[in-house]
Amino acid sequence: SVHSPDALRAMLAQVKALTEQLEHGDGLDLMVTGEAVADMAIAQYAERKKLRGQLPGLPTGFKGLDAMIDGLMPGVNVFVGATGMGKSWTAVSIAGHLAAQGHHGMIITTEMNPKTWLNRVAAYTAQIDSGAIKRGLLTNAEEGRYSEAMNYLDQHLNFVKGVRPTAASLRATVLKERMRGRLDFVVLDSASRLINPGDDLYGETALIQNALQELALETELPMI
Repeated sequence: SVHSPDALRAMLAQVKALTEQLEHGDGLDLMVTGEAVADMAIAQYAERKKLRGQLPGLPTGFKGLDAMIDGLMPGVNVFVGATGMGKSWTAVSIAGHLAAQGHHGMIITTEMNPKTWLNRVAAYTAQIDSGAIKRGLLTNAEEGRYSEAMNYLDQHLNFVKGVRPTAASLRATVLKERMRGRLDFVVLDSASRLINPGDDLYGETALIQNALQELALETELPMI
């Protein structure tokens, strides 16, 4: 039988959708019933009710920010600003606060040495000047707090090697750590230096953003 152009286009769209789903391992059916979604939503509310008004997400340590976003929820949380505006220091403070609460994090630092990043977290945790750490000018009391902070942080923060990882290698590393059951949040400082093939800067940025969003959905982790 002869199909109309509209029918052929609809068939082609369906074939493309099935092909994409198979390529991504999503199966053949994306349909989720309203009943199933309602059950999940009710179960989520029951969990939130147990919190008795506490933040549903991970606390950042910034009260005003937590009040606006209910803490860090699973998903991508982006801090945008010009160079030198304090994006990394904000991430450092959040990571230090989360580690102090007993959470475990993965730090992907593409703009500075992991030692420098960890020293900043230690300075935040021990309430000492990071510049004094850099110059080796801590007092005896500060050295004690610095050592205690390092001994604690080295059990709560891990770092990803590689100056400019690809989105694919990042996904593999995060999933591996997630499977170990010791990962509560991920910090990427910064996403602009991830490598992902694209036709142009816009295309590359869009691919990186999509890869991070998919990873956050897959792992149900807050990503900063």
